[in-house]
Amino acid sequence: RKHPMSIINVNQLKARLKSLFADQIDLSDCKDKLPDDVESNFLSRALAAYAVHHLIDMAPTAAATTIVDGYDDNGIDAIAYDESQSKLLLIQSKWSKDGNGEPDNASIKKFVSGIRDLLSMNFERFNSKVQSRVNEIEGVLSLPTTKIVAILVHTGTQKLSIHSKRDFDD
Repeated sequence: RKHPMSIINVNQLKARLKSLFADQIDLSDCKDKLPDDVESNFLSRALAAYAVHHLIDMAPTAAATTIVDGYDDNGIDAIAYDESQSKLLLIQSKWSKDGNGEPDNASIKKFVSGIRDLLSMNFERFNSKVQSRVNEIEGVLSLPTTKIVAILVHTGTQKLSIHSKRDFDD
């Protein structure tokens, strides 16, 4: 049986994401998808943008530009730099419309691998959205004060499995 509050909360969040990020999130790579899949992609990307907006108090329009989600994203859905705190946020987001479950372990492994690739500056392993920001990312990574913050944001109610937690902690 589904917990009714989780559905209410997910629907409230969905409405908030739509109000903040409608027409702000790039969905140009989703043209061939079914409407439900496009909405799911929008919500997942908007969730990542919302994390940026909330965590570093970035305007929604600016937060939307941090999205790198798409084919060959190497598990990273958003990359944002908070200059005031010298933090580089690397975000993976997963939207679950019913508020159940957790991100699967394959997604966590892909995210961890993507973080390693980014920190190793293996930019050829990323899509054009990341590659267009190489100079910015290299500049941020060259600063001795930069702290890397890996963030997993999802609408599921379950905690990560032991395997996923271990991969993420590593």
